Amino acid sequence: MTLPDIIPVFPLPNVVLFPQIVLPLHIFEPRYREMVRDAARGPRLIGMALLREGWQPDYHGGPPIFTTGTVGEMVRMEELPDGRFNIVLRGLREFVVQRELRRRPYREAVVAWHAPLAGPLPPGLRKGITSLVRLYIERLGQEARDRSARRPTTRRSSTSSPITSTCRRSRSRRSSKRRPSPSEPRVCATCSSSGSRSCACRRGPPRAGRIESVAGGEAGCYGRPRCSKPRPS
Repeated sequence: MTLPDIIPVFPLPNVVLFPQIVLPLHIFEPRYREMVRDAARGPRLIGMALLREGWQPDYHGGPPIFTTGTVGEMVRMEELPDGRFNIVLRGLREFVVQRELRRRPYREAVVAWHAPLAGPLPPGLRKGITSLVRLYIERLGQEARDRSARRPTTRRSSTSSPITSTCRRSRSRRSSKRRPSPSEPRVCATCSSSGSRSCACRRGPPRAGRIESVAGGEAGCYGRPRCSKPRPS
């Protein structure tokens, strides 16, 4: 493939593309949607570059980028109903930015191409890359351990919390209330009728839980919202 001298550049703060590596991307900014459409009508090439530190204040303008990047061929493109894109780039070759162009809403650059890689990596280079990756992983693990060590530990108090104490006092009050004995006469607190089979202000036997003994004293007549008989004085 003959590579052009001018390519669109898609800068990101934390994504690096390498040759022969596949990179999926979700494109949602309007300027980069236009970039994808233009690339699809052309050679389907998009250059990936890394933003330099301090890019946040001028992100929507033209924050500085590292001049070395990798161009990728758009091997898959899916346009979503709202105009966004899901694309897949396959890394082809590294480039160096010579100068940037301001012709379109997205960024473009005049680039010089690195020589293509031929054959496998030399043994010494492969060993050096492996050592750097291991060092990177070890540092990540050490940073995670340091964060865990700085995180305050939560100790369980031996004393009860206010909610627990309130629940315990509530259970204690409920257990201390005297339950009516089966031998005690049941009395409706609304109409003062007694008996275990019927109530004077309703027809039918009373149900448990709403007809209580004199010792309970708080239940009303079951089955009617209001008792038709006046409450005894």
